Amino acid sequence: MNKDSVTFWGILIATLYPVLAILLSEINHRLKRADHPSAQTVRLLKNVFLPLLTVYLVLVKIIPYEIPVVFLKLYETLLWIIGLYLFINFINQIFFTDSDIEDDRKARVPKLLQQIMRMIVIAIGFAVIASEIWGSDLGSLITALGVTSLVLGLALQDTLGNLFAGISLIYEKPFATGDWIQIDSHYGKIVEINWRAIRIVNRQNDMITVPNSYLGKQVFLNYSRPNKFHAESVRVAFNNEVPPNKVKGIIEEIIQNTANIRKEPPYEVKTVNFDNHKVEYEVLYFIDDFWESELIKDELYTKIWYGAKRNSVKLPNPVSYSKPWPFEEFDKEAFLLSKSNLILNSPVFSGLTVVDLKSMIKKSNYNSYGQGEVIVQQGELSDHVHLIIMGEVAIYVEQDGEERTHVGTAKKGELFGEMELLNNTANEGTVIAHTDLGLMSIPYKVINDLIENNLSIKRKFDSLIKIRKKEQFNKVNN
Repeated sequence: MNKDSVTFWGILIATLYPVLAILLSEINHRLKRADHPSAQTVRLLKNVFLPLLTVYLVLVKIIPYEIPVVFLKLYETLLWIIGLYLFINFINQIFFTDSDIEDDRKARVPKLLQQIMRMIVIAIGFAVIASEIWGSDLGSLITALGVTSLVLGLALQDTLGNLFAGISLIYEKPFATGDWIQIDSHYGKIVEINWRAIRIVNRQNDMITVPNSYLGKQVFLNYSRPNKFHAESVRVAFNNEVPPNKVKGIIEEIIQNTANIRKEPPYEVKTVNFDNHKVEYEVLYFIDDFWESELIKDELYTKIWYGAKRNSVKLPNPVSYSKPWPFEEFDKEAFLLSKSNLILNSPVFSGLTVVDLKSMIKKSNYNSYGQGEVIVQQGELSDHVHLIIMGEVAIYVEQDGEERTHVGTAKKGELFGEMELLNNTANEGTVIAHTDLGLMSIPYKVINDLIENNLSIKRKFDSLIKIRKKEQFNKVNN
């Protein structure tokens, strides 16, 4: 063995070993501190592989004695096996562990794929060991493996198609678990993504399985990307005698008072068509979650019907009619007179004369509201006191930007809005229909005239307001 070569390798090993050991120790320390899974592999590389490799170089390059060939081949084989183990460990920790990958991606990488990759690496490693270290002829083995691979590929064509399509979808990530998607006529929420297929559950709670090979060839719609919020639209039609701007105003007010419709991006109410019988309107709005779309659509249609009813907006005439569809006008006065006992039994109107009662009814309005509709909004000005003819309302108060606090309810035969009248202030709370609701809305001027001309009614109003203030104070502070 050349003396200069021994000196060179001795200096090289003496220099590089401590440098590499220190470097790997620092890397291991940083990975451990970051709780990275590859810290274990780096530690094995430093404590096992590096010392064994150093000993091998000393045996081969420095020791002047002849080492048995079989011993060196076994030692080299051991080094290759440890190297393969460390390499497989490293790949596994980078691609298949919980640490550095998003949960959906790592959880759905199929175990079959992991095993196949490990087998390929091990096969290549042992082929190199057999050929380079032990001098084996691999030609016949490769030929046999080629024929076997061809047969297996044909037999597992569909399975492999699903597998590789699944891998492509996993890494492209066009969707994730929890997204709402539509494939052909099927749509639902993704509950599982695996190497063979995805599974979605529709609104009827039925499971639909879509193979990855089929999915990879289809155009599908993801309702949850790029954002969770989603655009919906509804179409409504009303009689063409009603001015479009009036209808738009009614619909816009309803949208503003529907809690689950986003304020941004803004909604749109457009006139899209008209003919001899009707005018059609399209309402475009955004919601936070596609799951709620049907519920919100139901709520919106219901509120539009009640809004149209309150504003005497007629439905369109049937196309088959040559004459306008007969519209039966609602006789408000007759209806409210039929509720005279309810009105006179209210806390403040008992004792009204028949003349005063009829006069008040004539000057008042009767409106219907659907469950969940906002009747009055806190902070806005009102010009009516409301008597509940049918149903029930919930009263809420918002203080200092906090969430609404429920402070009470009002039922059939009770009043609300009287405090704002006598205090001459904006609405002190928000009133929402707790059930379907019928209201007699009495203008402030009518109430003021009654108070001025009837001392008994004034006293009853004062007494009612004291009770309401006390109830509201106790509810907010409890």
